[in-house]
Amino acid sequence: MKLWVAGLCLMLCLSACHESKYLSAGQTLYTGNVVKIESSVPMKKKEKKGLKDELGDLLRPKLNGKFLGFRLKLWIYNIAGTPKKDKGFKHWLKYKVGEAPVLASESLIKKNADVLQNHLENKGWFHDTVVTDTKVKDKHLTATYTAQIGPRYVIRNVSFPTDSTDLLGRTIDSVWKGAFARKRRRRPNDTLRRRSLLKPGDFYDLAVIRQERERIDGRLKNRGFFFFNPDDIIVNADTTVGGHKVDLRLDLKDETPDAAFNAYHIGRVVVFANYDIRSDTSLKRAYTTPEGYRIIDTAHFLRSLVFQKTLVFKPGDLYKRDDHNLSLSRLVSLGVFKFVKARFQPASEADTNSVLDAYYYLTPGAKKSIRFEASGLTRSDNTTGTELSLSWRHRNFFRGAELFTASIYGGLEEQFIGLGQKVSTKRAGVDLNLYVPRIISPFDLNTSSAFVPKTRINMAYDIFDRSSEYTLRSARGSFGYIFKNRLNSENQLTILGINYVRPTHIDPLYQKRLDSNIMLARAIEKQFIIGPSYNFNYNSQTRANRRLNNYYFNGTVDLSNNLIGLVSGANAEKGKVRELFNVPLAQFVRLEADFRHYLRLGQYSQFVSRVTGGLELRMGIVWRCLLSSSSLRGYE
Repeated sequence: MKLWVAGLCLMLCLSACHESKYLSAGQTLYTGNVVKIESSVPMKKKEKKGLKDELGDLLRPKLNGKFLGFRLKLWIYNIAGTPKKDKGFKHWLKYKVGEAPVLASESLIKKNADVLQNHLENKGWFHDTVVTDTKVKDKHLTATYTAQIGPRYVIRNVSFPTDSTDLLGRTIDSVWKGAFARKRRRRPNDTLRRRSLLKPGDFYDLAVIRQERERIDGRLKNRGFFFFNPDDIIVNADTTVGGHKVDLRLDLKDETPDAAFNAYHIGRVVVFANYDIRSDTSLKRAYTTPEGYRIIDTAHFLRSLVFQKTLVFKPGDLYKRDDHNLSLSRLVSLGVFKFVKARFQPASEADTNSVLDAYYYLTPGAKKSIRFEASGLTRSDNTTGTELSLSWRHRNFFRGAELFTASIYGGLEEQFIGLGQKVSTKRAGVDLNLYVPRIISPFDLNTSSAFVPKTRINMAYDIFDRSSEYTLRSARGSFGYIFKNRLNSENQLTILGINYVRPTHIDPLYQKRLDSNIMLARAIEKQFIIGPSYNFNYNSQTRANRRLNNYYFNGTVDLSNNLIGLVSGANAEKGKVRELFNVPLAQFVRLEADFRHYLRLGQYSQFVSRVTGGLELRMGIVWRCLLSSSSLRGYE
């Protein structure tokens, strides 16, 4: 072990000398950064460490990487020499595998110091100084950046304009008269301050000031001020009030354009439903819907009902950025367009200075696709198997952005149980689905969320054959809805689901097992399952994030023939089992839940805890109850 450690140390020393060999006179290799914090006021250890890490992340450029203390990529770059051609193994080795040396310079060190000092000022340390020091050994340079800081400035007052002739002042008035009209005790300025991100007592932070400008811009955009820009807002900071405090005042720049002061309404809404770069963008061949949309669809790609259910803007509406983004999200969620683009421009008529025309450019994607899949499996219980599936998709089946899918599948599993015997399981079936991008209902149940609700119609037939035991045939159909209000959650409501299960070719020996085991018999009994079901799914990791805690939940409620049983007076204990076409009606309530917690341990690892459970009650009798939990360590 000692010889191994000594050899490693010798190799590291030789590699360092080897790096210097390839440097020209006057060149030094930039090999290290050290950040120090010297504060004239007490700082918590955690706060100081956080600031050091924050400043360290700002230093550029990224230094040559190390592997076990050895700059492997730099070594490869050096030994590769100078390639004679711009291709080939030597060129690939030097420039693709290797890494060029990061050289230090006085200007680079000064630029880093300026960046750190500017960042400290943006965070409220107005009287800071960053002192640099360098240490060179064997042409290897280490830079030390020492941040000498004093007290951090704190916001004392935040003021907003109150003049009703000013754009910001008008916004304050509209906020007060609208959402807070019932709270007359508050002054307009107090209301805006309550919602402001700039609060007295908080540290001065330029990033928060930028967020406040974006917040005000968002509120203005939702009140029709299309041409307003967050850069039109200027925040004046007064640090002369003393006591390491600062007063902030928000104003508009003098050069703010006149168009920014106008609240715009929607004029024409023009949709190019089958657009490409060669399309004719004239409106000669447009037709107008009852809502006032002008549709150019010479290829008859979509029916007008799609735009009636999808677009949020209508002619005459006040422009709102939320409605703008909502329309784009709903168009994208239809799944029939490859590209979706919106453009707003002032109306061409001279007497409509506050009117915007909206243009939607929609480029369709491929309508039809086919996919073939093959999979195999092997398990420790001597089971092997394979499955083949063929799927066909049509994304605009009835010219209403409907998605139709048809799948045919078949699989085989074999388990060898010894003495030359095996158990074969065969499965085959067909599955048909139609997704309609609206709620098909006697009532208007369409949502106004960013996701278009869908009606799902399903039909399927499945054959399950277990050699020498039984064959199970299942035909099912369902009608229901899929809807979501947020990206990370989804609701599936099946209004009516019908499943007919029929066992055939039951082996006499297996029948004896069924006669003595009620749970086994229930699993394959002949029955009609008719009823609704509801599934809710939540996943906080749908959108990538770096939160410490993430959660997943999936819950299902499944009801079968409960209303029919209640009305008809079914009672299993008295032998009153209702039938349909001489087939018993299965009556049960099934509850299932799956909960998972993800605890982030590091950049690439997390600890996962899972709890699953299920409860099934058949005709008043607890039929099945399951509860399990598990914990594991995973890697992203």
